[in-house]
This record gives sequence, structure tokens and C-alpha cells, in this order.
Amino acid sequence: MTGQNHAAASRVLYVAASADEAELAALVFGRHWPAVSLIAVNETPALLDALAGGPFLAAVLDAGAHWAGGSALIPMLRRDNAALPLLILRDARDCSAAHSPEPACQSTEKCPAVFLRLPALVRSLVETPGSPAQSSAALEPLLDDAGIGWFLANRDGRLLEANAAFRRLIAADGKAAATSLNLAELSAAPGSLSRLLEQAAASETGIEERLPLRALDGSPLFVSLRLRRQDAAGALLRGLVEDHTARENRIHELETRIVSLESDQAELQHLTHFASHELQEPLRTVERFTRLLIEQCREFLNGTTDQHARLIVESTERAQRLVDDLLLYSRALNVPVRLERVDANRALAQALANVQALIEETGADVRRGPLPDTLRGDPRGLATLFQNLVANALKYRSTQKPRVEISAEPQGGEWRFAVRDNGEGIAENDRDRIFRPFERLHSHDEIPGTGLGLALCRRIAQSHGGSLWVESQPGEGSTFYFTLPAMEAPHESPR
Repeated sequence: MTGQNHAAASRVLYVAASADEAELAALVFGRHWPAVSLIAVNETPALLDALAGGPFLAAVLDAGAHWAGGSALIPMLRRDNAALPLLILRDARDCSAAHSPEPACQSTEKCPAVFLRLPALVRSLVETPGSPAQSSAALEPLLDDAGIGWFLANRDGRLLEANAAFRRLIAADGKAAATSLNLAELSAAPGSLSRLLEQAAASETGIEERLPLRALDGSPLFVSLRLRRQDAAGALLRGLVEDHTARENRIHELETRIVSLESDQAELQHLTHFASHELQEPLRTVERFTRLLIEQCREFLNGTTDQHARLIVESTERAQRLVDDLLLYSRALNVPVRLERVDANRALAQALANVQALIEETGADVRRGPLPDTLRGDPRGLATLFQNLVANALKYRSTQKPRVEISAEPQGGEWRFAVRDNGEGIAENDRDRIFRPFERLHSHDEIPGTGLGLALCRRIAQSHGGSLWVESQPGEGSTFYFTLPAMEAPHESPR
């Protein structure tokens, strides 16, 4: 076959009644039979393009696709292959298509659930025992082109026939090597294939299972195996095999990398936590002895040396605040949050008490609306979240008297909180940047801080299953929104 025909032979045509049904069928095929490409059409130009593209593995015709002429389309579909397997989706009230005289043609009642079964229905039609499409001459090249292994074996597992795709999969050197083996030799676990052969021989509908195998050269495989009996007695079994080894290997590789990354992250968090703890003591020592020197040697200090000594104290205090914030951030990253019933009113009261000095210093007007008392959260984390957002509003105030409003409203199974201020506002380019650790819009001399407050707030919201974002315009203040889960559906009025 040419490269073009090779691609075409792995296609299934679906003549749909609507664009929505065509899209739905394409999604289902992509998930459940990715080795085959579904060409779903719902208008004449697309159908003509599809027919001009070469042969199909099978076709599905919706009897309700009146734009295509209904059953009158069958001769056109079978112009190049009279034995093309054909599935007709008929309306429940239409009995005329229930028993089609066409060869290799089946029909089924159209209903919403049938779209989920389309891949299985088409595969069943392709491999139906006794249909013209089942002859080795017709079926084998189509399955080869689709990359699907095909074999015929007896009930004991001795291989009688196999296509090139199956021989390649199991690393068999030619037909003779393949037909001289027993399928049990491919079992990754003793007896696994023998058990499946017995089940398939006793089943009228066949079986399908995903399982590991081992090729003749010892390489591991992971496949989807469909077994169906060829005769009524189950003496002969026909199998279809799809290779998922590469996909499984990729999944295993990703899982291994995830475990490694989680281990590295845990180690980094541990080091951060340890280093922060270890830094606290020397910083306290430097600050304490510097203050002691200033006190005991005051009469010997001139203006310059006194200024230098006080700069040491201020720098160590700043470093201590940074270490404290690092510990809080590390704890938020590393320690799992235990969610319990939380009253947001009490958490806010604690937060406002912690920043009362700053409220009085700035003369701020802090207003609070009714907040829920049925949240699922961490009381300490929620208080920190409120405290940092209120303190942020007061630190980045404008020339007006500071005003902060805290409110909440229910949204489905969660609450959306808002902390509004009339401060200097935030430019659009900085709205994401402010949530990154150590990112600051002002120097420390302009506005003190460590650059971790908002990063910690976002982490707290995320650890509760919520989110945090800001809406703002320069000169018009800012509104920080965050969501938290409700203890129960928030249909009742908040307190």
C-alpha cells in the first residue's frame, strides 16, 4: 500500500445527522479506539472529500442523516469495497432497517447511550465471525494498517494464524515462528492467558481485558486484548490486540518523575524550615549584643558610630521578620491543613486585633459586613489571611484616609470573600507579580515588608481548596477576592 492508503485503511467513516453528534462520536472514538481515526461528516462537501480519500475499515450511517440520502448512500459507500462493514443507526420507530439484506451490515437503535458504545459496535462488526470482512484476505491488511494485531488460535492457545502487526508485536520471526507457538508463552503471569482463553470460549459475546504480556525476545508489553470465539463450540478463538506499551511506559515514567519531584520538594522544604530555625538564634544574638553595646558604650559613641550600631539593629530586625515569614510560608507549603468548622467572624476579629496598632496609627476606617460561621478551614490560617490582606491595604494606602471593607457572599458550595480598599491601586502588569514570593513593588525604605505576605495568602487559600486574586486600577483602590469551601451548602443567611 502507498502511504496515503496506509492512513486511509485505518479510518472509520461516520455519516452523522448533526454537527453535535459528529463531534460527540469523534471524542468517544478518540478515547476508546485511538488507533483508528473517525472521519465524522454532517454535510455533503465533507462526505465527498472523505469518500475521495480512499478505503475505510468500516462505516456508520445514521438513518436520520436525510441530507445524505439515507440508505441510498450505501452503494456509494461500497463502491470500492462491496464487503465494507456497515453499521446503521436507526430511529426506534423505524423497523425497516432492523434486518438489512445488505452483506456485513448491522443496525442498532439510536439512543444517547449508543454513542458511548460506537467503538465497540464497530469493532464487533469488523470481527463478526462469518462476515465477508472476516476473511484473512480482507481483514488482515486493514488491521495491519491500523496497527492492530489479529490472530486465530484454538482453545488450548496454539496459534493458527496471525497478521503482521501481531507478529511484530510479539517479536516473532515470520509466520512459521508465530504459528508454532502457544499463546501461554506470552503470559507475563503464569496462567493469565490460559484463563482468558477459557473465559472467551465460554462467552457468547467475548471478553476484553488490558493486561501485561512478554514478547518472545523477553521485552515487556502492555496490551488491550479482545477475544471472541470463532465457532459456536468455542474450539477456535479470534483475537484483536492493541499495543499500549509506549503509553504505559510513558505513564510509568511520569509517575516516577512525580515521585522524585515530590521527594525533592519535601527535602527542599525541610531544608528551608531547618535553615530558618537555625538563623533565628544568631540573629537574636546579634541584635541583643548590639543593643547592649549601644547602652553600655553610649558615652563613647559619636553620631556616626551610633547610627551604624542602630543600622545593625534595624537590619537584624528586618532579617528576623524575613525568617519568621519564611517559616510561615514553609509551614504553609509543608504541613497538611486540617479543615474544621470555622467562624469567619472570629477569625477576622483575631486578625484585626493583631493589626490594631497599625489601624490606629493610620487612622483607618475598617468596616465589616456579615460573614459566614459555617466554613471548612484552618482557624489560624484564615486569621493570617485576613490579617495580611488588611495590613497590605493599610501599608499601600493613598493620600486619602484609609478605608477597608470586608464582606462575603455565597457561591454554590463555597463563599467568596472580598477585602476592598481605597489605596493606591495596582497596575495590570503587576497583578500576578505581587503574589510571587519576594516580589515587591516598592523598596524597603519606601514601604517595609518581606515580599512574602501575599504569596502566603494565596498559598493559604489554595490549601483550603480555594483561590485568591485581585481586581484593581491605579488610583482607584484594590479588591482582593478569595474563595473558601462552606461546611454545608450556604443557603442560609450569614450571621
